[in-house]
Amino acid sequence: MKDTPFHVMRLGLVIALVIITGCTTVGSHNLAALSKLEFGPPERLRLCVLSDRGITEAEIRDLLTAAWEKEASRFGITLLITEIIPWTRGAFTGIEIAESVRSVPLPPSCDRVMAFVNRHIGDALWGLLLPELLGWANDETRTHGFVVARIVSLNQVSLPPQDVLRHELFHLLGCEHAWSLEECYERIALLKRARVGDFFPAWDAESRRILASRRAVLERLGTVPPDGIIADLDVRGGAVRIPGGNQQGLAGN
Repeated sequence: MKDTPFHVMRLGLVIALVIITGCTTVGSHNLAALSKLEFGPPERLRLCVLSDRGITEAEIRDLLTAAWEKEASRFGITLLITEIIPWTRGAFTGIEIAESVRSVPLPPSCDRVMAFVNRHIGDALWGLLLPELLGWANDETRTHGFVVARIVSLNQVSLPPQDVLRHELFHLLGCEHAWSLEECYERIALLKRARVGDFFPAWDAESRRILASRRAVLERLGTVPPDGIIADLDVRGGAVRIPGGNQQGLAGN
């Protein structure tokens, strides 16, 4: 076929990016399938943001807006930062950073936790020769994730932070890796319909079930406080305390 070489070359590029970054796609939009679904009334997904040393509030808000502005109107889901919390990555590899973020208990005023990770010279050297994990979301609850927020490697020219962040936000809404977002649309609509209280339901990608409450998430991650009381927690011990105020909408408000 006439266009076969182009398709082969494009597939090769995608495979190369997967090998380089350790990441695959959540899929491309299927606007015909999207138009057939009803996503219900507007909702807010409340984010606790962990801000690595050197990452500014302006950078975080700009990245979130760039990543989600178009999607907010499609799904009726805006992002609300309930708190930006100073945080230090405390690890070198992406796997180690993921474990650190996963260990943060989900705070009472948040539906999801997203860390914005800074870079250093070691990351630049690593990216010259080895695969990088530029973003991540946990499988057990799809409530915790991180994105590498600064560009220092060639990998990030093809996969800039805003694109990686969009990818991880889809994961935090229950979406899996796929070539099309069609199944993702259905998952998002399902989670929106399942909401009964102040918590935006989460998705257990391992057991393939909805986690309808914050307690269900904490139990799944093994982070319920010893006394069983789910109250404000303190960031300095690896958990997070969320003060009141400082609540601003993003991406579609």
